[in-house]
Amino acid sequence: MSVLTSPGQFHRLLLFMLGLTVLAGLGAADFHVAPTGKDTDPGTALKPWKTVVYGLSRMSGGDILHLAAGATFTEYLYLAPGAGGTSAAPKTIIGDPAARAVLAPIANDQPVVYGYNSAGLVFANLRFVGPGMDIHQKDGVSFYADDGQHRGLTFRNCEFTGFGGNGLVIGGWNGTDRGFGGVLVEDCDFHHSRKCGFNTYAQYASGNTSITVRRSRFADHRGDPTAASHTGSGLILSGVTDGLVEHCLATRNGDRCTTTGGPVGMWAYMATRVTFQFCESYANRAVNCDGGGFDLDGGCQDCVIQYCYSHDNDGAGYLLCQYSGARAFTGNTVRFCISENDGRRQTGTRMAGIHFYSAGSNGGLQGTRIHNNTVFNSVAPAVWFQVTSGQTGTTLRDNLFVTTAGKALVQGSPSTAVALFQGNAYWSSGAAWSVAGYATLDAWRSAKGQEMLAGAPVGLNADPLLTAPGTGGVIGDTGRLSTLTAYALKPGSPCADGGLDLAALFGLAAGGRDFYGNPVPAGSGWAIGAHEPPVNRNRTIDMQVPSGFRWNAASPTDAQVDAPSGGVQRIHLNSLQTALVGLVPVSPG
Repeated sequence: MSVLTSPGQFHRLLLFMLGLTVLAGLGAADFHVAPTGKDTDPGTALKPWKTVVYGLSRMSGGDILHLAAGATFTEYLYLAPGAGGTSAAPKTIIGDPAARAVLAPIANDQPVVYGYNSAGLVFANLRFVGPGMDIHQKDGVSFYADDGQHRGLTFRNCEFTGFGGNGLVIGGWNGTDRGFGGVLVEDCDFHHSRKCGFNTYAQYASGNTSITVRRSRFADHRGDPTAASHTGSGLILSGVTDGLVEHCLATRNGDRCTTTGGPVGMWAYMATRVTFQFCESYANRAVNCDGGGFDLDGGCQDCVIQYCYSHDNDGAGYLLCQYSGARAFTGNTVRFCISENDGRRQTGTRMAGIHFYSAGSNGGLQGTRIHNNTVFNSVAPAVWFQVTSGQTGTTLRDNLFVTTAGKALVQGSPSTAVALFQGNAYWSSGAAWSVAGYATLDAWRSAKGQEMLAGAPVGLNADPLLTAPGTGGVIGDTGRLSTLTAYALKPGSPCADGGLDLAALFGLAAGGRDFYGNPVPAGSGWAIGAHEPPVNRNRTIDMQVPSGFRWNAASPTDAQVDAPSGGVQRIHLNSLQTALVGLVPVSPG
């Protein structure tokens, strides 16, 4: 299936096609391939070549090879050193966006594409299709470097499915900068391969640089039940410095993985300055361990997860993990994210909305910042400190933790040196209140020194007045994450302006916006949780309304509108700029 589902994506594709036209006008050549052609022909539109292999051998940097619309090419494309172009003048292999060509492997023990010390390539509007994850034995598309870093790999509007290994894997070994740079994966669909959708690796974190993944889906990578290590993740960035994953979706991965270290929807390890943002990860599974939404794992440094939504995963919504033998884990951040009912697996290794595991290697988890997140959980604890060996300097500030059905707000009882809680809000309904084994916030303060600042108590235990907690469900379109109004604060919430000023008190740069796109901070103070209500909140007005009609707010995060009563409708504004759009008929019944 194509993931070009919006007018904006088609617009971007048209701009890309225009760029190819400009390249052609600057001296690049256009060639054509079709199953009905002959490799002895000139490779024109009227007399195309027959095989992609031959077409690639005839191309120079900047040339474009057009694959016939809807055609299937069963070939093995081996790209030897020097077979590509350059990052400035790549060789482009492109299909028709309305009927993408299929590239399929010759045999079950071969990939479709294998590039060795080769880059300067663009693949667009193509389907890489294997015979099935339980039939095929290799990766779909693989690039490997061992003599330096090679720059320029782009995959745009491509599908990767049906392979026994990874759909797409890029990596290097044999030195500090062995790998690839300037990699772009955009508007792609990865699904139904066994091991992983998109995977990177390197011997060192500097191996792969400037990796961007956006507007792509990673689904139904089920894993290998016989494997000794984790399989079944959607996306893995490892051996990467400077990576960006945005507007991506991961779901239904990992359900056949049985290892004790399992798969995750999207995650990074041995990575530096990797950011995940505006992503949704849900319904990921694993038999014994993990199966979570997002994960910053062993050796991550200065990485960020922000503005993301995790829900209904077997494992943690957001895992912070330092495994044995990993390089130092330092300076990582999770902020302005939402977790709903993560940690749903009730057997094996149980997990939570935000979960910590520190094996102690190279100092364990060091200097981790967790702030302005909203966690709701009716199936597991909101926060869990499973293992804290060597862990120091973790801070949890201005977060909102909500549980029901007797689930602990915090599981485990870390010292303030391990993890310092300040300015958070806690709310539990349906059973006894529990934070780190204590029945009240005051008891926790007295026993552990948590939720104290300069000798004064901070944090609060109060109903946060969330709009509809537990009802977030699937958004399915990361361009619409701001419609997740279940976790918007209602007018009058104690969490609005109830948080600590993280910039003034701790010098923390918070990112400038909340989960919904509102500026941070707003009003007279910082909010607790992922929603920062706009300024001039809590203003109520009464509007006259004709019988049978009602006013409607442009956004539930900006205003809440009561039902009409006696010709008057009460409107609770969060912002003076709130737009009231028209009069709409009241629904019958």
